[in-house]
Amino acid sequence: MEHSAGVEEGGEQRYRVEKGDSATVVEVHEVKASDTRIFLIVAIVTLSYVIVNLDGSSAALSTIGKALNASALQLAWVYNAFTLLSTPLIPLWSKLADAFGQRNIVLFGLITFLAGSAGAGAASSMAVLGIFRGVQGLGNSAIVAMSLVIFTEYYPIHKRGFAFNIIGAAMGFTMILGPIVGGSITDNASMGWRWSYWILLPLTGLLFPLPAIVSGKADGANYKPLKNMDYLGFITLVGTTACILLALAWGGKQYNWASGQIIGLFVAGGVFAALFILVEIFVAKEPVFPPYMFRSLNNNAVFVMNFFQGGAAMAFMMFGPMYYKGDLKDTALQSAVDVTLAINLAWMVFGIISSQLLRYVPANILVIIGTGLTTIGTGLFSLAISQGVPSKGVAAIYLIIFGAGQGLSTQNSFLIAQAHLEKKQDSKLMSNIPVYFHRVGGSILVAILSAIYSHENSAAAAAAMPSGSGNMVSPRCISYFPSSHCKPLTVFPTL
Repeated sequence: MEHSAGVEEGGEQRYRVEKGDSATVVEVHEVKASDTRIFLIVAIVTLSYVIVNLDGSSAALSTIGKALNASALQLAWVYNAFTLLSTPLIPLWSKLADAFGQRNIVLFGLITFLAGSAGAGAASSMAVLGIFRGVQGLGNSAIVAMSLVIFTEYYPIHKRGFAFNIIGAAMGFTMILGPIVGGSITDNASMGWRWSYWILLPLTGLLFPLPAIVSGKADGANYKPLKNMDYLGFITLVGTTACILLALAWGGKQYNWASGQIIGLFVAGGVFAALFILVEIFVAKEPVFPPYMFRSLNNNAVFVMNFFQGGAAMAFMMFGPMYYKGDLKDTALQSAVDVTLAINLAWMVFGIISSQLLRYVPANILVIIGTGLTTIGTGLFSLAISQGVPSKGVAAIYLIIFGAGQGLSTQNSFLIAQAHLEKKQDSKLMSNIPVYFHRVGGSILVAILSAIYSHENSAAAAAAMPSGSGNMVSPRCISYFPSSHCKPLTVFPTL
């Protein structure tokens, strides 16, 4: 595997990529700025990343389900709507910033995120909540993408590991804080779940100094970046993502898996995917995903790893609190603390540690170790709950192992992908492509697990409850105790 190290030649920041006995030095783009300005930018960008990712939905899901009369599959769209609008657009923002300037893109992201948060809190149905979660996701994707782009500009490649791990630590902190805030608000009778979204309004207001400190420079003379933008690529990418998510969300619920609707959606997703590949290879002047990036074994490993790491993380964030709240009868706050505190505290701590370890240990080694720990933690936790209800202490150990793996691997994988780019000008784009795979992996796996969860609970409820009963029963209870001893699990209304 390739190694890399930072060097300086003639006062310019360069990056050495070693392949066996040979070495190539490539230039990297770096924006010169005073230490004070860089500190200010890092502080406000990190705060922005924290606030737009401050999501208390996982702790409030069961309450939202009862309040809006939503099924398990419908509740999955609290995440899927957010991801559906945010994920495919992440590579778009760096190109739009070239045309309109980073300042305008950041301002658009903040306003959109504000509107989505206000609408989500006021939602009177799952359909309305899903729409505004999508709007919220649109604003989130702009801020997340520009955060990574800004860090890529201000940090040379040999210092970028530290910058990316700041983002990783911020994400870990946010994923601890979000469910705790959401759980506390949901359990508060005078507030309720709606305030888990409305609380973001004053917090987002704190971020409006951000557009003033980022670059407003744009290619306004001829908007060449806009003319060459890969519109067909974006359309087919969104079509692929939407069709697959809809098929997974509706299969076995609204429609039978063998129905024409579900088969048609999968076929349409495959057609869109094939068209996307053809457009990227033969049509696009500036592809969404430049084909040369997929010729690198390192890049492909980073993309695949982020797909599954994102899926595993999102599954824990969504179904972990539901497990504790449903089977262990925790409050919303307790369920959030039990799962997210262990995972994300470890994620944050090991993300910070890894930024220091990069001085002595190659990034690829940290990613391999981290991926191994994530796999071990997932396996141990899954095995434990399949054999009964584990103690919270034992479960916490497994969740810490999982979180430590995420902290060591996720942000460092971004660094590996950027270090092996053939075209240095694509470094901004490459800062966002792994995020796409991380998010789409989370959304697809949540959709699959929601379908499985709904199917098992529907079958369990039909077998264990009297005819016409409106509650479902925990499948874990039925697995280990006589059905007469199992109380209805009121996490969701009738499926």
